[in-house]
Amino acid sequence: MIADDWFRKAYETASVPNKEDMIRPYHLQGAGIIGGIMAEALSIGSYMAELQAIARALTMIPYSWSITIVSDSLAAIKAIHKYTNETISQRKQLRMTAHPLLNIIYNTIQRRKYYNSQVSFIHTKSHTNQGDSNQHSLGNSIVDFAAKYYCSPTSATGSSSSSSRVSVPLCLKHVCQSLPIEKGIAHIRLYKSCNLYDEKIQRWRNVNTLIVDDMRHILYNKIHQQLMQQWQQSKSQSQYAGEHILPLANLITLITLITLITLICYLYKYYMPMPYY
Repeated sequence: MIADDWFRKAYETASVPNKEDMIRPYHLQGAGIIGGIMAEALSIGSYMAELQAIARALTMIPYSWSITIVSDSLAAIKAIHKYTNETISQRKQLRMTAHPLLNIIYNTIQRRKYYNSQVSFIHTKSHTNQGDSNQHSLGNSIVDFAAKYYCSPTSATGSSSSSSRVSVPLCLKHVCQSLPIEKGIAHIRLYKSCNLYDEKIQRWRNVNTLIVDDMRHILYNKIHQQLMQQWQQSKSQSQYAGEHILPLANLITLITLITLITLICYLYKYYMPMPYY
């Protein structure tokens, strides 16, 4: 959502309801709303979606213009501040969730600094639906409505009939191409295999998706699954193998470790020679 002349006029004249559930498509005729396609494997939760929206906003506005981004995702804003902090190491950056997107945002901000443009972030409350009389709340309500309408027209209008969608603004029908998230990784790119349901062919298909989280966690989970599978296939231990037995195994390991430490301390105390002075 761009805070252009249409938005300022809509706010001043109150032509668009402040409450999200009262907004209808005809209220948004002429609104500067831009959407994008996001891979299904990367669209779990709002964190990735918010970062993609911020990355698109930073790249679509001319670099010589200063820009203020208003978002209802405090997690995304904090992650950007942390990633762009000069004191953070590259190792910690790679461990952050969605580090490819954060790297794209970081590089874009650095390029904007070259043109002496400023980038600032403002957090606004989300889904208050209280009709707050401020521009940030109105813009957030419009964006949330547009996102829900794009995902499912029936969720926004309450009807799936064609007559309810005649007055849909053209800006809601046009979307950008998928953001090349892999460009945010400079060196090694890791992919994982996952099954997604393709509505066009009406069946599940296997796709390779880019790993955007901490690679150590992904590899740890993969090794854990492989070891668990080997354990369950063991001839002598298969009847005891399973996730349900792990808490008991961890408890036994902890007790054994405490016992060994206690024994070592005892031996050190009573069998080590006393120093002479």
